Amino acid sequence: MKHLILFSFLISFIQPQAITREVSSIKIIKTNFDMTIIARLECDNFLKFSDLDTFYVTDEKQIKKIASLIHKAKPTTKFDSVDTRAKMYIYYKSGFVDSLCFGSTTVFSLNNTINLLPDRELVEILEQFKK
Repeated sequence: MKHLILFSFLISFIQPQAITREVSSIKIIKTNFDMTIIARLECDNFLKFSDLDTFYVTDEKQIKKIASLIHKAKPTTKFDSVDTRAKMYIYYKSGFVDSLCFGSTTVFSLNNTINLLPDRELVEILEQFKK
């Protein structure tokens, strides 16, 4: 049992570093987080929205920070969708791509699975990207 607990601890400690070594870049497409619209903006329809800005993250320090914050999230069944204000694509060196959708709350979608962040730190980082 002690070995299993130690192994679990080591895996949770090592994972963010392993993730960031594989990431080549992150693409963020976002709109104004304070924007209010009548209908919910679903993740699948987000790119059809007009007023969007695109940003690329290639700095290893920023990639590590974003990956570590995503790693803190936990899957949840309390919500069924995200009122999307930003879409993020994480490009891995292997060619794999993760797709994430964020609203102005701590709820986000990772490859169509709803997750919950422990706080708004990642959302606040996304809000700071401006043209």
